[in-house]
Amino acid sequence: MEHLHSAEHLAHLFDRMSVLSRSPAFVCLMQLNLGISHVKALHHIAKAGEVPMKDLAELLVMTPPSVTALVRRLEQTGLVERSQHASDSRVRLLRLTDEGRHLADTLRQQRLQMMAQLLATLDIADQRTLLDLLERAITAAESLIDAERPKT
Repeated sequence: MEHLHSAEHLAHLFDRMSVLSRSPAFVCLMQLNLGISHVKALHHIAKAGEVPMKDLAELLVMTPPSVTALVRRLEQTGLVERSQHASDSRVRLLRLTDEGRHLADTLRQQRLQMMAQLLATLDIADQRTLLDLLERAITAAESLIDAERPKT
């Protein structure tokens, strides 16, 4: 019974932490009617520079039609552009526009600033403990999810 109470407490804490992602740039995304999947797409494209649509679908664990709709919305807002692969005309590549790159960089910087402010409230030993415990908990959760995933 104690595990259930602790699990509920942990879930509540994670819900409360989601407030930390509400930076001014994130508010801008909401005004553009973009959500967390769009943010993840921007992050992946920014990291890679150029991403095939199929790879983005796999990274986001989405179906191709869902990614097409997501990318269409990012194109409409001027954040992403599509181009044809030089050697395979069937492959559509995604890259950030200047505006998309600026927004992705701003989101990243604001997120890092928020995390730095959060960590600054703790002494160094507590920071290390928090990061170690989160790393261990998230690694365990990922292992559980991987174990439950159907093998193909």
